[in-house]
Amino acid sequence: MLDIRKALEPEDIVVSDVGAHKMWMARMYQAESPNTCILSNGFASMGIGVPGAVAAKLAYPDRTALTRFSMIRTRVKIANSGFSTSLSR
Repeated sequence: MLDIRKALEPEDIVVSDVGAHKMWMARMYQAESPNTCILSNGFASMGIGVPGAVAAKLAYPDRTALTRFSMIRTRVKIANSGFSTSLSR
């Protein structure tokens, strides 16, 4: 988490997907500004990372938006119709 914090500006946004790394993100990541570390709580929907980072970039185009997710062989491709994700094991 320290490497991620060092790589980002204080106003940049991190969106964490669900999984064990979400706990580490919540406990160890030091958010420098409000609303810069987005975690899925409540029902903790899987797959929030990529669309959340895209939405953050659309809302704040001048900031870097980073997602943290952990899946086996996750591929994200940009198609003519927009973003699509394909997951495979």
